[in-house]
Amino acid sequence: MKRGKERFKERASILKAVAHPLRLEVLEILAEGARNVTDLSRLTGARISALSQHLARMTYAGILGQSKISLHVYYSLRIGSLSGVKDFMESVLTGKTARLKKLARRQNLWVHFQNISH
Repeated sequence: MKRGKERFKERASILKAVAHPLRLEVLEILAEGARNVTDLSRLTGARISALSQHLARMTYAGILGQSKISLHVYYSLRIGSLSGVKDFMESVLTGKTARLKKLARRQNLWVHFQNISH
């Protein structure tokens, strides 16, 4: 496995390729199985032209694979599962939510304290 700055650049490139809400939604859909752009458009509500650009970016990054069946190109994940990535993101979000709630409680107590002292 590569080490050093070049490997970190490659990893960052992959993260950039999925760093969009629509791309993340598409990845979750494709985790259930291969789909064509028409299916993805129907499921996400996104325009086919926009989806095609996002799919191309993720395909170029090596995240998605393509297979042509009749007139349709089907997209699929090149890795077996996204569960580890999804679990990581959900853990971060859960921790962030907990920190924000704690901060809000502190702020509320501070506001309450200020009201009492005046």
